[in-house]
Formats: sequence, structure tokens, C-alpha cells
Amino acid sequence: MKKLTLIFSAVTMIVMSQSISFSQSVNLLQFSEPEIYGYFGYSVRSAGDVNGDGYDDIIIGALGENSNTGGAYIYFGGENMDTLSDVVFEAESEYTDLGISVSGAGDVNGDGYSDVIIGASRINSFKGRAYICYGGLNMDNTPDVVLNGEALGSDFGNSVGGGDVNGDGYSDLIIGASGFSNEFNFRAGRVYVYFGGTIMDTVSDVVFTGESSYSELGISVAGAGDLNGDGFCDVASGAYYYNLGLGRAYVHFWKF
Repeated sequence: MKKLTLIFSAVTMIVMSQSISFSQSVNLLQFSEPEIYGYFGYSVRSAGDVNGDGYDDIIIGALGENSNTGGAYIYFGGENMDTLSDVVFEAESEYTDLGISVSGAGDVNGDGYSDVIIGASRINSFKGRAYICYGGLNMDNTPDVVLNGEALGSDFGNSVGGGDVNGDGYSDLIIGASGFSNEFNFRAGRVYVYFGGTIMDTVSDVVFTGESSYSELGISVAGAGDLNGDGFCDVASGAYYYNLGLGRAYVHFWKF
């Protein structure tokens, strides 16, 4: 697999465009859940079409819900979309930060429905965990695959994403663990890729490790689409504290 490193200098681009206020927005939907310090909206992503009705859906994280246990909510799209959650995910214990990251994962198991991934980076002394929930006509809130961080303090699951990086027709999972440390570097960070499939296992297939201490690689991850036109989804990841906060972003191209 080839790696492309993107290094940006401190140049600001200002794009002038028409400003539209919230009060001017057409058909604005305002989602909320009634809990102070629930931090509803901490993470927001498209979920894809999880119930197969032809409309994309949305997933929203609330890492402080239920007295700091965390949660995530899916709202089904539609011509007359409402603001009532259709699927609710609740944390399995206190102080997990479930919902710190959420994302549509694509079709991980090849059943024709979009799936979702939810991170809980604080669980088990910040070892972290990520939950994959398969979509379906009657999607429930029970995780179908659970992935665990490999070390305490790793913050595994603080960022999540998906895309078919190996071109096998199944969407794959991309998970960041920005707090990962090894014997050489403290909080270098890591990014893990797990290949999807009809029967998915919980062993990472590709691992990227940060270059130096305090790089915090994996603070952000994404399936970047096919940037170089080779037919494979590429992987993007951020290391915001690399080189005393100068920061660095990486794009990995799949290569057999």
C-alpha cells in the first residue's frame, strides 16, 4: 500500500458566497433529545440507506446521554421526514463516550442495506470500542460486530469511517485510536482497517501507526473515495498534533 502525506502550511482561503441564516432555510429540521449535557449532535454523519426504502438516513451521536453513558440515534429519511428517532443505541455501561464518533459504514456484510459504526473511546479505561450495526428492513439496536482497542488509553473508536478499500465488494471499516502508545512513542496514535465480508471477524487487516510521540494519528479518519482512479477506496487520516501541533494528514492508496 502506498502512502501519500499531505502537508499544509498556514494559508487561509476565503470563499465569498451568499449567506443564508437558519431562519431563511427551507424545510429546516431541528433534531434534539431532552437531556442537559447530553451533548446531542457531538457527531453527525449520513448513515446511508439503512432500511432500504430508497432514502438516505442520518445518525447523530450524544456522548453525554444517560448520565454520561452516551448514545446514538438514527433518523430515517423520507419525503416527509420527521424528527422522531427511529433507532436508538444505548451504552452498555457508564462513562463510555458512546457516540463520540458515528458514521455510515457502507454495506459491510453485502446484504444490500447500509450499515453504521459507532465509537465509544472511553470504555474500559479508554481502551475503546467500536460497534457495527447492520441495517435491514427491521433494523434493531443490537450490535452485530464489536471491535475492541488493543491497549488502555488508546482512545480506540474516537473516529470511525468506511469504504471498500480492497475492492472485494464489501465495505470496510476504518477506526482511529489517537491515544495509542508503544515502546517507542507516546500517543503516536493508530488507524485500523477491518475488511468487511459476509462473516466479518474482529482482527484488523491493516494498521497504520503515527510517526512520533504526540502525533495522535487517528484523531480523524475517513474513507476518501477513489482519489487516484485505481478502483479502490483510499484511506485518509489526520495527526493534528504532529510536530508540536503543526499537524499532518495522510492518504493511503490501496496496492496489492
